[in-house]
Amino acid sequence: MNLTAKAYRDIIHEAVKIYPTLAKIEALLINAQIPRGEIKLTDTGVNMWDSILAYTDRNDLHKQLMQVLVSENSNNQSLFDLLASIENGTAFIPPAPLKDAGAIAPAGPPGVFFILEQSDKDHYTKLSSQLKPLSFNKSLRLDGNTLDVEGGAAIMEIIRQKMLDADIIILLVTADFMGSDQCMQLLYEAYEMKKRVIPTLISPCLWARISILEHIQPLPKNGKPVLEWLLPDKAYMEIAMGIEEVALNITKSKSADV
Repeated sequence: MNLTAKAYRDIIHEAVKIYPTLAKIEALLINAQIPRGEIKLTDTGVNMWDSILAYTDRNDLHKQLMQVLVSENSNNQSLFDLLASIENGTAFIPPAPLKDAGAIAPAGPPGVFFILEQSDKDHYTKLSSQLKPLSFNKSLRLDGNTLDVEGGAAIMEIIRQKMLDADIIILLVTADFMGSDQCMQLLYEAYEMKKRVIPTLISPCLWARISILEHIQPLPKNGKPVLEWLLPDKAYMEIAMGIEEVALNITKSKSADV
C-alpha cells in the first residue's frame, strides 16, 4: 500500500532530523532487518529516506520500519502518531474503487485525464488547446481534469471513476502540484490503477525525487520545463505530440488484443 503524501512527508521530516547520515541510516536498517540492496543510500538525507520509503512501499515494510523508529526514539510523539496511523491504515491511500463486473469500458480512442493544481489552470487550457485537433481526428479522447469535476462530498469518488475510465493520466508538474496533498494522492492512485502516467514538466521542481516518477519519460522529452522555453507554445506542441504517440501505441495494442 502507498502512503499518503502527508504521511510520506511527515516520516521524511522526522527521520531526516534523527538519521541524517549514511552511518546512522545503515545502523537503523540493520536493526529493522531491512536489506539495503535496492535502496539508494547516496546524495542527501532526504533522497536516502525517499529511497527507503519507496522500498518499504513496494515490500509492505512500513510498520516494521516505524516500530524500530519508535523504539529508538520513544520520546518522539510525532513518530508514535505516525506508527499509529500506519497500524490503523489512515496513513495509506485508500484502494481505488473497482468497477461493477458488468460495467462497459468507454469505447473509442484512448481517454486522457489531467491531474493539476488550481494555480496551473492556464497551463491546462493551453495544452488542451494543442490536443483539440487530436480529439477531432479521434486519436484520443479528452476526459477533462480534476478542477472541473463537480460533486460536493463525492468529488473524489467521481475523480477516481474518471481516472478509471481514462487510459492516460497527465500530470501538470509544477512546485504547486508537488505541494498538493490531493494531487500527490491521485498520482499514487493512478499508479496503483496501472494507468499510463505521463508527467508534463511545466515549471522547475524536484519531480524526479518522487520514486515512482524517476524512471518515467516526462514530456517534453528533452526534460526542459515549459516555462524555460523561449516559445512556450512550441513546448506545449511537443508535449501534445508526445501524448499523441502514447495514445496511438495504446490504440495499436488494443487492436492487437481483439
